[in-house]
Amino acid sequence: MIDWIQKSKAHLKEKGPWNKPKTCHGGQTPLTHPTVVHNSIQDSDHSSTDDFTHEPLDTTRRHIRLIRVQQHARAPCLQSVDDSIHCTISNFIADSAPPYIALSYTWGAPSPTRVILINGKRFAVRENLYHFLDTFKTHSHSKSYLWIDQLCIDQTNNLERNHQVGMMTRIYRRCTFVITWLDASAKSAAQELNSGKKQYLDKVAFRSLNHLLHNRYFTRLWIVQEVLLAPRVQIVCGNIWLEWDKIRNAIMALTDSRRERLPDAMWLFRMKEERWSEYTCAGKRGLRLSLNESLSLYSGLKCENYRDKVYGLLGLVHGDSQRPDLDYNKSLQVVYLDTVKILLAQNQSECTLRQSVGTALYLSQCMEFSKQDLKALTNMFRDISELCAIDAFGLKSSACPMSHWWWFESGGERYYYYDNCRSFDMREVGGAGQNLIYDSLETGS
Repeated sequence: MIDWIQKSKAHLKEKGPWNKPKTCHGGQTPLTHPTVVHNSIQDSDHSSTDDFTHEPLDTTRRHIRLIRVQQHARAPCLQSVDDSIHCTISNFIADSAPPYIALSYTWGAPSPTRVILINGKRFAVRENLYHFLDTFKTHSHSKSYLWIDQLCIDQTNNLERNHQVGMMTRIYRRCTFVITWLDASAKSAAQELNSGKKQYLDKVAFRSLNHLLHNRYFTRLWIVQEVLLAPRVQIVCGNIWLEWDKIRNAIMALTDSRRERLPDAMWLFRMKEERWSEYTCAGKRGLRLSLNESLSLYSGLKCENYRDKVYGLLGLVHGDSQRPDLDYNKSLQVVYLDTVKILLAQNQSECTLRQSVGTALYLSQCMEFSKQDLKALTNMFRDISELCAIDAFGLKSSACPMSHWWWFESGGERYYYYDNCRSFDMREVGGAGQNLIYDSLETGS
């Protein structure tokens, strides 16, 4: 059998993956009931007091929110809706929270939105999440607590986002299992794979797997850590539930020629199996990669906020020294500089330095920097790759917001790069702006 996982890894490294998240259940008592930062819903027929607002979390401690989906009678603030979705939300200390299920899904388009009720008040959600909640509320697991980023994080509060994204490893490792929501578009394929018939293992299986793995879910960056960190994964397509291992087994049962024709997403199934086996044998739980590995493998996946090309993978990264500070208030360029600082800061052999430089350049492409910045960075990293180490790395702002003077220091000299230009004299770039965004990168001893 062809070693398809190695082939997939090589493919990912070559072009990035797939081509460019009262007394309660279990006797737990919630910390408080929500009420403070706003998710506004425009509706002239209803007062803003009908809109749900989050109570701020204590970001100095490991607090999370969990929700439960309930079925209630029609609410006064949704008089036009007969069968609305009702949720309750509570705050918990993460380490003593009741058992919960974490959702992994795609947010989808920002509009149109749908209205649900949280603690009896209106809250707008995107359509894909609405369809999941509408399906989930009739399932046997519907009484379970859920962790869903769109509901459990106040997305308007960057301080809270920083705090909660920094807890992703803990959130996904501690859940009972993760639901991978693929929506109803893959329902027929899921039914065939769930049939248990032996004849589905080749021709029919290939058709079903090909359809399922082309789901947009598998193009999204956030799902990687959500799946790889999970103790167990259930794939849900409409009202069809599939064990993750059933998909993996169906992939493995295909002939080599059919397997080679599947989308690259199949690699994620094998990766989860290999990493869990490896780390379980080592007496550890879950997966940890270096920053370089995480970025080179996964930063080519899609996300709405390009800062998440880094932040959305930090749950996989081993060691605090390997993780840049998480701050959504920082500009994209500063997030990039924080990341490259770590990639280049350690003493490295010529081979590993070239790998780090390659990852840094690849990340700038994934973040979709301007053509001018990409030209400057390409030239700069080409020169850096010829050196054994650098002493500092940064940028100066320019009159043009789409381009910058990038620079590095080595051997007491500072070298500036702008588009295809390179300069050794600070006076030559003085007119480009003196606002130094990032000071220095100290190399390891």
